[in-house]
Amino acid sequence: MSGPQIFIIGLVLMLVLAVWNWQRSSEQRSALQGSGFSVTERLGGSPELLVDIRGRALAVVRPGGYERFSFEEFRSAELGYDTLPQADSHFRIELVLSNNRQQQIKYGSEWEAKRALERLQAIMTAP
Repeated sequence: MSGPQIFIIGLVLMLVLAVWNWQRSSEQRSALQGSGFSVTERLGGSPELLVDIRGRALAVVRPGGYERFSFEEFRSAELGYDTLPQADSHFRIELVLSNNRQQQIKYGSEWEAKRALERLQAIMTAP
Protein backbone atom coordinates (compact mmCIF):
# COMPACT_ATOMS: atom_id res chain seq x y z
CA MET A 1 0.00 0.00 0.00
CA SER A 2 1.14 3.51 -0.74
CA GLY A 3 1.21 6.40 1.68
CA PRO A 4 -1.98 8.08 0.39
CA GLN A 5 -3.92 4.80 0.60
CA ILE A 6 -2.87 4.26 4.21
CA PHE A 7 -3.85 7.85 5.01
CA ILE A 8 -7.29 7.41 3.43
CA ILE A 9 -7.89 4.12 5.28
CA GLY A 10 -6.86 5.77 8.56
CA LEU A 11 -9.16 8.71 7.89
CA VAL A 12 -12.10 6.41 7.10
CA LEU A 13 -11.48 4.41 10.29
CA MET A 14 -11.42 7.61 12.35
CA LEU A 15 -14.71 8.74 10.81
CA VAL A 16 -16.34 5.37 11.46
CA LEU A 17 -15.22 5.45 15.10
CA ALA A 18 -16.44 9.05 15.50
CA VAL A 19 -19.89 8.16 14.15
CA TRP A 20 -20.08 5.06 16.34
CA ASN A 21 -19.05 7.10 19.39
CA TRP A 22 -21.64 9.79 18.58
CA GLN A 23 -24.40 7.16 18.21
CA ARG A 24 -23.57 5.54 21.54
CA SER A 25 -23.52 8.93 23.30
CA SER A 26 -26.87 9.75 21.71
CA GLU A 27 -28.30 6.46 23.04
CA GLN A 28 -27.04 7.34 26.53
CA ARG A 29 -28.65 10.81 26.34
CA SER A 30 -31.93 9.14 25.35
CA ALA A 31 -31.65 6.70 28.26
CA LEU A 32 -30.92 9.59 30.63
CA GLN A 33 -33.99 11.47 29.41
CA GLY A 34 -36.03 8.28 29.71
CA SER A 35 -35.08 8.17 33.39
CA GLY A 36 -36.75 11.56 33.94
CA PHE A 37 -33.82 13.91 33.29
CA SER A 38 -35.00 16.97 31.34
CA VAL A 39 -32.12 18.57 29.44
CA THR A 40 -32.44 22.33 29.90
CA GLU A 41 -28.77 23.22 29.28
CA ARG A 42 -26.11 21.51 27.16
CA LEU A 43 -22.69 22.66 28.26
CA GLY A 44 -20.87 20.47 25.75
CA GLY A 45 -17.47 19.00 26.36
CA SER A 46 -16.16 15.48 26.36
CA PRO A 47 -17.78 13.73 28.10
CA GLU A 48 -20.84 15.91 27.60
CA LEU A 49 -22.11 17.95 30.56
CA LEU A 50 -25.89 18.37 30.76
CA VAL A 51 -28.06 20.28 33.22
CA ASP A 52 -31.66 19.73 34.33
CA ILE A 53 -32.56 23.02 36.03
CA ARG A 54 -36.10 22.00 37.05
CA GLY A 55 -34.91 18.64 38.37
CA ARG A 56 -31.87 20.31 39.98
CA ALA A 57 -29.43 17.78 38.52
CA LEU A 58 -26.27 17.52 36.44
CA ALA A 59 -25.31 14.63 34.18
CA VAL A 60 -22.07 13.57 32.56
CA VAL A 61 -22.75 11.50 29.43
CA ARG A 62 -20.18 9.14 27.91
CA PRO A 63 -20.61 6.61 25.10
CA GLY A 64 -20.55 3.82 27.69
CA GLY A 65 -23.01 5.32 30.17
CA TYR A 66 -23.96 8.37 32.16
CA GLU A 67 -23.66 9.64 35.71
CA ARG A 68 -26.25 11.85 37.31
CA PHE A 69 -25.63 14.21 40.24
CA SER A 70 -28.01 16.38 42.22
CA PHE A 71 -27.22 20.07 42.69
CA GLU A 72 -26.73 19.28 46.38
CA GLU A 73 -23.77 17.03 45.49
CA PHE A 74 -22.04 19.88 43.61
CA ARG A 75 -19.25 21.55 45.61
CA SER A 76 -17.24 23.58 43.07
CA ALA A 77 -16.00 23.85 39.51
CA GLU A 78 -12.86 25.40 38.12
CA LEU A 79 -10.95 25.72 34.90
CA GLY A 80 -8.07 23.29 34.51
CA TYR A 81 -5.53 22.86 31.76
CA ASP A 82 -2.42 20.94 30.80
CA THR A 83 0.32 22.48 28.71
CA LEU A 84 2.17 19.68 27.03
CA PRO A 85 5.52 20.06 25.31
CA GLN A 86 5.13 20.54 21.56
CA ALA A 87 1.33 20.58 21.86
CA ASP A 88 -1.54 22.93 22.57
CA SER A 89 -3.02 23.31 26.01
CA HIS A 90 -5.85 20.97 26.91
CA PHE A 91 -8.62 22.84 28.72
CA ARG A 92 -11.26 21.32 30.98
CA ILE A 93 -13.78 22.01 33.71
CA GLU A 94 -12.94 20.16 36.90
CA LEU A 95 -16.08 19.41 38.92
CA VAL A 96 -15.75 18.64 42.62
CA LEU A 97 -18.71 16.73 44.05
CA SER A 98 -19.58 15.43 47.50
CA ASN A 99 -17.39 12.68 48.99
CA ASN A 100 -14.38 14.16 47.13
CA ARG A 101 -15.58 12.76 43.80
CA GLN A 102 -14.31 14.57 40.74
CA GLN A 103 -15.30 14.75 37.10
CA GLN A 104 -13.35 16.31 34.25
CA ILE A 105 -15.06 17.72 31.18
CA LYS A 106 -12.62 18.43 28.34
CA TYR A 107 -13.05 21.22 25.80
CA GLY A 108 -11.39 22.03 22.51
CA SER A 109 -10.38 25.56 23.46
CA GLU A 110 -9.95 27.84 26.43
CA TRP A 111 -12.85 29.98 25.20
CA GLU A 112 -15.26 27.01 25.13
CA ALA A 113 -14.19 25.86 28.59
CA LYS A 114 -14.53 29.35 30.10
CA ARG A 115 -17.94 29.90 28.51
CA ALA A 116 -19.24 26.55 29.82
CA LEU A 117 -17.77 27.18 33.29
CA GLU A 118 -19.33 30.65 33.49
CA ARG A 119 -22.73 29.27 32.47
CA LEU A 120 -22.45 26.40 34.99
CA GLN A 121 -21.52 28.79 37.78
CA ALA A 122 -24.46 31.06 36.89
CA ILE A 123 -26.83 28.09 37.03
CA MET A 124 -25.45 26.83 40.33
CA THR A 125 -25.66 30.24 42.04
CA ALA A 126 -29.15 31.11 40.76
CA PRO A 127 -31.90 30.99 43.42
